[in-house]
Amino acid sequence: MKLKEIQQLNELFLMSLQAGRDWVAALQWLAQSNSKQAPLARRWVAEIETMGAQPFLLKKRAEALREEESIFFEILLIQQKGQGSLIQALSQFQDLIFQLSRVREIQRNLFLIPIAQGGFCLLFCFVLAVVLPILLPDLFRSFLHFGRWDLFLYGLFPLGLGAFLLHRISIRSEKRLQQEVCGLPALHFLSIRIQAGEDIQSAWGEMAKGLRLPSCLASIQRKNQTQSFQSRLEESLPKMVSPWDRILLGISWTMKTGVGVAQFLDRMSQEESQRLFALAEYRLRKDSLLSLLPLVFLCFPGCLYLVMGPAFYELQLNWEFSGDS
Repeated sequence: MKLKEIQQLNELFLMSLQAGRDWVAALQWLAQSNSKQAPLARRWVAEIETMGAQPFLLKKRAEALREEESIFFEILLIQQKGQGSLIQALSQFQDLIFQLSRVREIQRNLFLIPIAQGGFCLLFCFVLAVVLPILLPDLFRSFLHFGRWDLFLYGLFPLGLGAFLLHRISIRSEKRLQQEVCGLPALHFLSIRIQAGEDIQSAWGEMAKGLRLPSCLASIQRKNQTQSFQSRLEESLPKMVSPWDRILLGISWTMKTGVGVAQFLDRMSQEESQRLFALAEYRLRKDSLLSLLPLVFLCFPGCLYLVMGPAFYELQLNWEFSGDS
């Protein structure tokens, strides 16, 4: 499911619970409505009637392709077992969805803006240097009219290099931010499992199975089982990258001091969401300025060379011809 669909379902279930119904009743009501999600709700209701609510949730959690989707079904599954407050869990999940949607909107811009800039520059150059010389050869000249493929390729080289650098900027920024964003669903997943009465080690094991975590995190569960979980966390700290170094250090300190881990995770989740939003905005501004460098120093000069170069080359040929005559 898309993030927006998960958010709409969560809002519907939350309203239904506050009105005194359960989430299955909300799903049945949605299946009979004329909303866009009615076909999805009808399929789910049919599966619940066939296999039961808990097997249905287990199946959907295993099939989930997004971390948010996995957490959504995890919340419903925990409540189905009679553990925890579903209204509180769905309210916290609603805040998570809101923060993730804000961050991922900026994340899409980080990926698309440099690509759009490079694509527009290449399209503009293609029209001026290739299309118009073919359609209007008397007004727009090209190096190809003079058989100078070498000069034409010289002009394409800075354009290609500029487009490649813009692509690398977009890919690098998107990957770095994605590495930071994955910590937010993990914090929320741990929090809802601990609030349901599990210990941190069991919650970590379920998180490793339910979410797509970096290999360095998944390996914590596979370390020497004779060691305590806290010892395994502390041994893994030097290998961690942001934001996991801060998260694991905070969990380790919390386990030592005896302060509630669930409260710590909730507080850190809020702080992490604010930090991610500020970081995403900063990287968007930074990469918007950084992407101007390939445009100004590579794409724009290459475009000018291909557009204006043939005119100067023709003028040079005319001078040489007049000098010979």
